[in-house]
Amino acid sequence: LESADKKVYKTWPELEKAMNDGLVVYRDMTDLIVLEHEKQVAMNGGLINMFSEDWLTGSDGVYNPVDYGLAKMHIEDPFPKYEKVLYIYFNRGGDGERCMKAVYLEKNGVLKKPSDNYHPEVEMEQINIWPQTKVTKEEFISCFLNSPMLSESLRRLGSCDHVLHQKRPIPLDVTIMDPRREEEEDALNDVFDVQQSVLLEVWDSDAVKRDFLGECWLPPLATLGKRPRDLVLPLQKADFSEDAINGGTRPEPSKDLGDDVKDPNKKITGHLYVSVTWDFPIWKDISQENDMKEWLEANGVPDLNGKNQKRVDELANMGVTTVKALGDAWDRDNKLLNKIFDRSQEASTLKFSSAEQKNIIEYFKAHYGEEIHLRAVQQERMHTGNLTIRLKEAKMLRLADYRIGRTCDPQVHAWLRNDHLGAWLKKKLFASSTKMNNRNPVWNTDHGPFPILTGSYQARYKMPEAGFMSEVNKQLLNFQPKKKRHMQEDRDIAFVKRFGRDGLRVK
Repeated sequence: LESADKKVYKTWPELEKAMNDGLVVYRDMTDLIVLEHEKQVAMNGGLINMFSEDWLTGSDGVYNPVDYGLAKMHIEDPFPKYEKVLYIYFNRGGDGERCMKAVYLEKNGVLKKPSDNYHPEVEMEQINIWPQTKVTKEEFISCFLNSPMLSESLRRLGSCDHVLHQKRPIPLDVTIMDPRREEEEDALNDVFDVQQSVLLEVWDSDAVKRDFLGECWLPPLATLGKRPRDLVLPLQKADFSEDAINGGTRPEPSKDLGDDVKDPNKKITGHLYVSVTWDFPIWKDISQENDMKEWLEANGVPDLNGKNQKRVDELANMGVTTVKALGDAWDRDNKLLNKIFDRSQEASTLKFSSAEQKNIIEYFKAHYGEEIHLRAVQQERMHTGNLTIRLKEAKMLRLADYRIGRTCDPQVHAWLRNDHLGAWLKKKLFASSTKMNNRNPVWNTDHGPFPILTGSYQARYKMPEAGFMSEVNKQLLNFQPKKKRHMQEDRDIAFVKRFGRDGLRVK
């Protein structure tokens, strides 16, 4: 529809009145838009939003709606060489609210580029709150049984013969979430027992084959902290016994050197020097954010020429002195934040860019949001720590290449084992550079930080696959948005549930 008076209408009654009064020149495109909507649903993986960002994002990762317009929708432009507004009036899925969306079209009929106050995507379903808008099998059956009139009506509608059958009990699966309230106790246990072990292996990295030079274990992660801890770890031979101090080592046939008594050069020697930090958990409660200036810098608001201090002073004049005070006043409508952002357009000292505003809103969403994805992120970060290893040097490694007149070419590999599952991560944490013909190599390189889930929490979902095919499968998921979304939803639910993916099932 072309707006003759250049006014954008926000509600259907306003638009209908303007059409009846002859203030706008319009064409009814209902049938064509319905067909276009069905085509987009079939092509974008099942999402019912029109002109969705995921669908119109190109291979370069940029959302470019200007490539799509009336021509590709097979709709004849009713007002060529004029800017147009396409009004779509619909009932939104999820809550049934009647909505109207204005989609701007350029003179050539293509979608207009998005801006700070406009986005062409027509949100026809509230995807972010799907757990609140859908019912589980248990909820449906409970409502079904508690209403005889409804249950009989639905039974008759769903039955092919419309004959009353004998009543039979329906087997129900009930999921009980944390009946003993052990979540807080488990969180405390994770601090003292991470249930993840890190193994450092030293290999002689030759062009033809690798020779094992020894291995050592890091101390339990719970005994480490944020301050770097320097360690001198003696290298030992591989112990595959389950009765070993740290349990059995990583299965690898090349690590078995045989009898080192007959051949002294096979005896493991030397030490590995490392510095390790462990920051757990990476989730920080909002009440711990005492310095407003540091909080701004940590959330994507750079301090240019001392500007953040001026922002802190301006926020204090508005009555916002702490991050917690700002968070307590924040709600789902961002009323206080919008007030601050509106004022920032007037006050040069407080002005936030659109990217900085987005970072601040995302921070409060992560702490106060109730969507299941945000709850999953919160739970995951509360059970995740960052491990950083500074690989310094090694001394007196065994002479693996003595037969060819050389010492050894050492390289260090780091592996992670989930002690709760007794399973090794298939992909190594890192592999250091190789020091050629050096029995006393010096690296002085930092590796990490590596986000590591606690063992018991990681056991709630299937451990990720590793290798070339797993990377290929990840890339293929980009062409299957519906499957990718379902996998993410299953993973989020597994993280939130107390008893894992399937919960505690009671027949």
